[in-house]
Formats: sequence, structure tokens, C-alpha cells
Amino acid sequence: MTYAEQSIVRGRDDEHMTYEEFNFSQYRDGSVLDCAQMTAVTAEQVASGAVAPSMLDNICSERYRRAVVKDLVRNARQAMKQKGV
Repeated sequence: MTYAEQSIVRGRDDEHMTYEEFNFSQYRDGSVLDCAQMTAVTAEQVASGAVAPSMLDNICSERYRRAVVKDLVRNARQAMKQKGV
């Protein structure tokens, strides 16, 4: 179970959170939690570009949206590299 999935079950997990922006959070294992929809995606899904569109709804600027996605993907890949995936 990823940290994002655990946060759905147990509540907010600040200890393992590494990135928080608008309505989503990213955790040390690279997983991302959409706090508005209460859905989680794994680091592998994030690294492949499968970030749920609803996670980015509140970001008005397309340029800023691309920057946030780039951050999420970079963080996910780094987490996967540390895990040896």
C-alpha cells in the first residue's frame, strides 16, 4: 500500500509528505493523493504521465500546470530510483 493510499484510509500523513500543491499531495514513495476526489496514483503511474486531470483543475495557468506535472514526475522517478524500481 502506498503512502497516498494509506492517507485515504488513515487520514492526513504529514510525516511522509514531500510535496503539496492545491488539492493534491505527493509522498516520499512518489505516490500522489488527490485530496478532492480521494484517489491515489502510484509513483509508476505518475512517472508514466498518468496524473488524474482532476488533480490539476485548480491550476489556472497552463505554464504553471506543466511545471507542477514536471515536478510530480521528477519526484516520482526519484522515488522509484531510490526504491530500485
